[in-house]
Amino acid sequence: MATITMDIPEDILNFMVCNNKCDELRRNALLLYPFIKNETISHGRAAEILGISKWELIELYGNEGIPYIDQSWEEVEQDAANVKALLSKR
Repeated sequence: MATITMDIPEDILNFMVCNNKCDELRRNALLLYPFIKNETISHGRAAEILGISKWELIELYGNEGIPYIDQSWEEVEQDAANVKALLSKR
């Protein structure tokens, strides 16, 4: 573990201090999420950093309402068309 110093608004301080490991893991996972979202790191790498499995991390985010697959309907349709095209080449 490393220790960092951050400047945060006073009102946030109570939310940053965790009283148990579960809350600490949740806080740290949520701190990592923007880096997953912008594709700086993968879910697997974030899980590795947190010391849990990728599936545990996906479940943790799911419990927070953050989906693992974050695609628009158009992207889903394009993926389906790509699969259909690949299968037709067989």
